[in-house]
Amino acid sequence: MPKYTSKNISGDAGEYLVAYTVTHKLGWPCRLLGVDIGVDGELEVLDDQGESNGDVIKMQVKALATMSSGDNHVYVDEEHIKYWKNFSAPIIVCFVDHATAAVFWQSIYQTEAYLSSGDARRLTFNPGKSHKLDATSKQLFRDLVTPATAKDFTKDLGTLKAYILEWRSSDGLFVGQDGGEFLDRVDNQTDEILSTVKRLRQGLLTFPYRFSPFDKQDMDDAEGMAYRVKRFVNEAASDQFY
Repeated sequence: MPKYTSKNISGDAGEYLVAYTVTHKLGWPCRLLGVDIGVDGELEVLDDQGESNGDVIKMQVKALATMSSGDNHVYVDEEHIKYWKNFSAPIIVCFVDHATAAVFWQSIYQTEAYLSSGDARRLTFNPGKSHKLDATSKQLFRDLVTPATAKDFTKDLGTLKAYILEWRSSDGLFVGQDGGEFLDRVDNQTDEILSTVKRLRQGLLTFPYRFSPFDKQDMDDAEGMAYRVKRFVNEAASDQFY
């Protein structure tokens, strides 16, 4: 007959306690995952008004019957460490002390080795030094996720669209407009556009799902247009000089 072992009880109780703590003490959503290949759940980061920007932090839960007041060690397979380090969202490991119903946590960092003397990797935490999962963790969690302003590309994309429309409708714009002041203004504008394209391409590497094929085409078009305009400016400035 199937048996609900003490290991099952400890693991499930630890996950439920973490979910309860996040929901009750932080007032944030917490979801336990039914399919687990190395992540037990996730919490959703909210601002002070209880609004979400869509940021989540993934969690793995490790439960102990009791903790010492000094260093405690939990051993995990190396494949799990690699999995966490490659994850596209922040990962924290929550340590549950069943004896006191306290929960502590620490982030998984890509550069940390988590070395031990065997094949497994060791996570070390200390109740006196580790973060306790409570309301004081809110800002620490917010610091782990990407700021909303760093993943909103609508303004920069709008700038490119306006630039493309401006120069596509500017037939003959350069006629009689070869003064130094005009050339400087156009040159500065192209520098700003090229900087904007560079910034968007960096965003594309991190958040590819935020950009449509049309957005990518606008980047290519604006970049090519800016380089053509820049060549004209350089040639016109050279003619003026000589």
